Amino acid sequence: MALVESVAGVRAFLDETAPQPFYAVPRGDGIVLGGTAQDGDERLGVADADTAAILVGMTARRGARVRAVRVGLRPCRPTVRLEREERGDGRAIVH
Repeated sequence: MALVESVAGVRAFLDETAPQPFYAVPRGDGIVLGGTAQDGDERLGVADADTAAILVGMTARRGARVRAVRVGLRPCRPTVRLEREERGDGRAIVH
């Protein structure tokens, strides 16, 4: 994931049509760019090739400067988890 400076006219979008997904989410402090879906990849360090692939479209077309590069793990399951968890304070959370 990369955080780039804000660029006028960019709206949130997700493109899952290519082998590597791509998304952009504008926030108050910039635009979050991401787009990897690597099953079983648990690396905690930034992969330069992944970062380059994520940045190529936005930075080349719009001239956005990179503010930060980070890694985000997204655990997945083979099935949906539907379960109630009782919290110690009397609240319940449904996953």
